[in-house]
Amino acid sequence: MDTDRLVRELVRIIQPLFKREYNTVYEVQIIQQNYSGRTNIFFEWHRLGRATVSREIKSLAAAGTQDLLTVVKKLGQATQLPVHLN
Repeated sequence: MDTDRLVRELVRIIQPLFKREYNTVYEVQIIQQNYSGRTNIFFEWHRLGRATVSREIKSLAAAGTQDLLTVVKKLGQATQLPVHLN
């Protein structure tokens, strides 16, 4: 997996969703599924007084933990959003 290419693609997908609305919390969740071996990446936003909206933006085949840690670091720097790895 080419991490730089993946980060650029994720930033391109996130940009239209990241509207920078007042009183809204944005974050990226990276979820590793143990049994299926897939990694799903979600963009989530929560506006005060409203339900959290979670949108899957990418699904990957099994990725190494070291690659995901690099993606978390680079994606956080590129978007200035909190990125969580679960």
